[in-house]
Amino acid sequence: MKIPIIPSVNFHLLKACNMRCKFCFATFDDLNAVSQDNEQALKIVRALAEYGFRKITFAGGEPTLWKKLPELLQEAKNLGMTTMVVTNGWNLMDDVYWERFKTNLDWLILSCDSVTEACNESSGRVVKGKSMSREDYAGLCNKAKTAGIKLKINTVVSRQNHLDDMTSFISEVEPLRWKIFKALPVDGQNDKYRGAFEISDAEYQEYLSRHSAMDEKLDIVPEDNDAMTGSYVMVSPEGTFFDNTKKKHTYSDPILTVGIEYALRQVSIDVNKFYDRGGDYSW
Repeated sequence: MKIPIIPSVNFHLLKACNMRCKFCFATFDDLNAVSQDNEQALKIVRALAEYGFRKITFAGGEPTLWKKLPELLQEAKNLGMTTMVVTNGWNLMDDVYWERFKTNLDWLILSCDSVTEACNESSGRVVKGKSMSREDYAGLCNKAKTAGIKLKINTVVSRQNHLDDMTSFISEVEPLRWKIFKALPVDGQNDKYRGAFEISDAEYQEYLSRHSAMDEKLDIVPEDNDAMTGSYVMVSPEGTFFDNTKKKHTYSDPILTVGIEYALRQVSIDVNKFYDRGGDYSW
């Protein structure tokens, strides 16, 4: 008998990233640099779909660094899954790559913590010292809408941007969803910057209050540290499930070795938390 599962899964394809965000809670610094090859990734996607996951979000690191990401998207779509990619957007500014990338993508999840370049430079959301501009972010949002791809914005509120006001930008690009995370400390992931990015509950609530009027125009989803903990089904770059319930990553045995159900039983996932944070919405 299958165990009750959350209907969506996040597949962190690789640990490599072209940015160095101080608050990043998915650096996988506790894992070896080697990740599964593309054939293994395809097998994992097939196994997840066969088990009953209906939505898959490809993440990283930075998933657009995975050369055959379009192939994974196509396979997931062929298997009937809703496809999403969470990305910092840098590589999508290349029109040639965008044309390959957009096919078989249902949702673009754009990580945008600030459209103030100084904020992004301070947090490490840069490539070779250069931040994306407001125009860059807006251009990617327009690309998605033009291609008929649904748009979601992910913002991590940290010490670097908690005084920001994103009202004008969010009003301009009009995502269907705006998820606002409180920066989450995780042992083994962002230890080196502990204290440099964390904010208080009060500061997080002030950020939410500053943008509360936007809730009438779009679906705003606040996600504090408690809501983020144990409420996701996540696959690591090494092809294992993992959870963050012990303030660090705990990993299962490899999925392709022991199977989906056995590996799922080795991690802690709170199904009720998933639904309480609004994880099951109109995909």
